[in-house]
Amino acid sequence: MARRASRLSQAELARRGGTSQATISAYERGLKTPSLDVAARLLGVLGYELTLHSRIDFEEYHPEGIGPFWAPNLLWRVPTPDCFDTLRIPDLLQYTPQGEWNLKDRTDRRRAYEILIREGTPQQMIRWLDGALLIDLWDELDLPDPIRWTWLPAVATAREARIGVDALSGVPHAAPYAKVRGYDPVPSPPPPPPPPRRQRRSRFDPRNRPDTRSVKVAFLLRQITIDPMVGHNCPAIRDTGIRVTHVLTQLAEGADEARILEDHPDLTAEDIKACLMYAATKVDPSIDPTL
Repeated sequence: MARRASRLSQAELARRGGTSQATISAYERGLKTPSLDVAARLLGVLGYELTLHSRIDFEEYHPEGIGPFWAPNLLWRVPTPDCFDTLRIPDLLQYTPQGEWNLKDRTDRRRAYEILIREGTPQQMIRWLDGALLIDLWDELDLPDPIRWTWLPAVATAREARIGVDALSGVPHAAPYAKVRGYDPVPSPPPPPPPPRRQRRSRFDPRNRPDTRSVKVAFLLRQITIDPMVGHNCPAIRDTGIRVTHVLTQLAEGADEARILEDHPDLTAEDIKACLMYAATKVDPSIDPTL
C-alpha cells in the first residue's frame, strides 16, 4: 500500500532501499518478513516512519449501586487540536442537560471528562479524553469511589512516571494514537493465490517432451506381435502371420512398397513401416519399444 501510494515500482524501491526486486516482491506477498531495520529503511524511502503505539486494555466493571463503566490499564494522549475541540456526543446527552462541551474551557472539560469516565465507551474515551489533561483535573473530578479506585492505577502509573502536559507523548505509558485491544478492525482476508503459471519450455529444457514422432513410433510398434502359435515365435505383423524378417528380406532384395503390397494383399503401407521401425529398435537402443 505504501509503495503504491508513493507510485514507486518494486524495482525503483529496491534500488533506493539497497535491496533486490525479488526481495521486495517476497515481502509484499508475505513469503518473507523484513527485520525492523529493513522495514524502517524501506518506509523511509517511501516517505513514512515506523513507530510504536501502546495498546490500551479496557475492562468493563459492574459495581453495585452504580451503572457499568469501562476502565483502562494505561493512559494515552489525544493529539491537538482534538483534545481542545468542541465535544458533541448525542449518546451521552441523556446524562446531562448540556448539549456540547468546549474542551478549551477547564470547567467544560472537567464535566465532559466526568461523563466520559462514567458513561462513555472505550472508543469515545480514546477519541476525546487526553491523559495529561486528565491528570491535571483528576483531583477535581466528581466520580463515585468505585470508579475512582478502578482508574487510580493508570493515573498513578502516569504520575509516577512524571508525566506532564508537555511530556506525556514521550513516555511508553502514553500513546499519541492509542489502540483499544479487542476493538481493532478485522484484518482484511488474504488475497487469493495467483493462478498457476504455465511453464514455458526453453530450447535447452532437459525434460522429455512428448511429440508426434513418439506417438507415431508407439503406433507402429503395436503392429508387431510375438505369438508362439503364429510365425514360430518370431516377430510377425498383427493379424496376418507374416513375419517381420520376410518383409525386411524383400526390401533388402530391392522390392519396393508397391511390390510387397501386391504380393501380400493383407498388408498395408503402415505394416511395412512397422517392420522397419521394429528393426530400428534392435539397432538403436534409444528407441523405446515399450511405448
